[in-house]
Formats: sequence, C-alpha cells, structure tokens
Amino acid sequence: MDYKGYKRTKKFDIKRWFKGTNSIVYLVILIIMFFGLFFVLKTVISMHNNNKIADETSTEEETTDTDSHPETQTETQTIAKNQSYYIRISIAKHTLVVYQLDDNKEFTIPVKAFRVAIGPKVTPAKTAISEKSLWRKITDIYYVRYSSRLDNAEYLSTATYYSQSDNNLNPQSYNAIGQNVTDGSILMTCANAKWIYENCGAKTTVEIVDDFDISSDIKVEGIIRIADDAYRDPTDNANGSSNIQNNNSQYSQTQAETEDFQNDDSSEKTETQKNDSEETQQPSDNYQQESTTQPTQSSEEQKSSGENVPE
Repeated sequence: MDYKGYKRTKKFDIKRWFKGTNSIVYLVILIIMFFGLFFVLKTVISMHNNNKIADETSTEEETTDTDSHPETQTETQTIAKNQSYYIRISIAKHTLVVYQLDDNKEFTIPVKAFRVAIGPKVTPAKTAISEKSLWRKITDIYYVRYSSRLDNAEYLSTATYYSQSDNNLNPQSYNAIGQNVTDGSILMTCANAKWIYENCGAKTTVEIVDDFDISSDIKVEGIIRIADDAYRDPTDNANGSSNIQNNNSQYSQTQAETEDFQNDDSSEKTETQKNDSEETQQPSDNYQQESTTQPTQSSEEQKSSGENVPE
C-alpha cells in the first residue's frame, strides 16, 4: 500500500527466520566452518611446536659434537683466524709466491714459491680467501681437493680428480701444472694445496696479477711429472699429511738432481780410494816376491861356484 508516493516495505522478522526451514541449513554450515577453523588453527600450533622442538634438539646435538671434538674445533678456529700470509700469483709465469710479515709489519719475506696451473676464467684481481672445502665438485665429472675459495669465485686447489678418492687423480690435469688449463681455476700439487688449506686462513689476501718480478733468491719448486696411467699425486703423503712440514722444507727436481750428483761423486771417490789402495799393496807384494827369490839365486850361485873348485 502506497502512502503519499512512498512504498511500504516489510520489516525482517528474525524470529520467523529462525523458525523457517533454511535456518537449520545455515546453522549446520556455521558449525562446520567453526570446526574447520578450529582444526586449521590447531594444526598450525602443532607444527610450530614441532619445529621449535626440532630446533632445540639440533642445537643440543651441535653442542654435543663440539664438546666431543675439541681438537677439531680448535684447529678450525686457528685456521679461520690465521692471516699471517700474503699470496701473490703471476698469470704469465704460472707461479704462486707466499709472503709473511717482516719486522715492519709488511709482507716482504718469501715463504714458498711454486708452479700453478691457470684456468680460463682467472683474471687479475685483489681478493681474499672466503671459505674452505676438503673436496669440491667443479664440473659434472671433476673434483678438487683442499679447496680454498676466493671472494671473486676462483679457488686454490689441487689438480682435478675423477672422484672423491685420493687414488683417482687426473694425470693430465696434474702434468699441466705450470701451464694453462681448460678445467679448474688455480691448480697446484696436493702438498702445496694442503699447505695453503691449513696455514692461510679466511680473509687472507690473494693478489692475482698479469706478471711481477720474482727475485733470483726465491727458489721456485719444480714439478715431478707422472705417467699417463698414474692416478695418485706424488706429493700426497699416504698418511694424509703434507710433505711440507715447515717453511724451509722444499722438494724440487733441482734438489733431487743435486742429491744424485753427490751420490755419484761419493761413489767415484770411493772407487778412486780403492784403486789407490790396490796400487799401494802391489809394490809391497813385488818386494816380497823379490825377497823370496834372492836366497834361491844365492844358493844357486854357491852351487855353481862349488862345482868349479878343483878336487
């Protein structure tokens, strides 16, 4: 019914709506939604508690491992804090030189110098050691040992291996030390890579340059070449320790040749002394033979003289 141009609308009757048939359906839907929301909330709380327990358990296990291996933890901290060396690499000479501090706190004292292989992506840069890995996979088929990764994504390591076994060396990669290589970054012998791994800690500066003058007083270690079917680095100690025990101990082909020369010289001297002794004995033997023959000759002379005497 219209009243002065306005249409009258019916008021919503709540009591009548609850008494209707649709109210039951709506009520069931609300109850289902409530229980669903409660289940989701309970699941989220349960997952949060489980994650918290797992984190606490892992923290306890790490603490236990640290307590059970105090020597390993100490060694790791020592390596990480050691920044007593400065590494410089010549790309042209394929040579790495390690320097230590002098009395003026400058890196001028050479400690080690040896040949390295240079990878295709190595460019001049001044970077630092960022992390270390006992084994690192560099391609789908190659691994390297004693890897010291640099901030510029290069790394100092051994020659490549076919697997994570010290008896599965890639001989072509090892024999290429001192040259350019297609796989790897800055490669060296196992002994030298392990020395850097153990003595040059994180943040040790590594300067890679095109070339620099190396003093003639610095002895650069030589490389012991291996056969194409040899699969172990000759500088790799069987007990797992480096052949380089201190800064003054170096092995090179020059030293090996010097030792061989000394051995040959000593053997020649021994033979000369032996010949001299034989020559010394020979006159004495002759003298003894002459002394034994003299009485015989005298007796024969007497006999001959006796026959000539008249009767």
